[in-house]
Amino acid sequence: MGPYVLPLHSRSGAACWTAHCPRVPGHPLGTDVNGNDVLSRLIHGGQASLTVGIGVNVIGLVVGGSVGAISGYLGGKSDTAIMRVLDVLIAFPHWSS
Repeated sequence: MGPYVLPLHSRSGAACWTAHCPRVPGHPLGTDVNGNDVLSRLIHGGQASLTVGIGVNVIGLVVGGSVGAISGYLGGKSDTAIMRVLDVLIAFPHWSS
């Protein structure tokens, strides 16, 4: 997804040999000491973190939504059993995270 959002090649800037590189035209965050575009590297590096974060949330939504729908549809003893299991998980916070 990174190349579609910011199609700059990460090695498109001029190398800067000082600790604080000045802004280079066409590079909003400038370049690092090796001439790499910082914004491109930031977007490419963030892909894995965003994929994991979104994936975990989707899995939680599917599992939680399914359990909630089953509990709401069946009701009665199954609803009570599911609620007791969740009460135990909430009572011990390190189990639920």
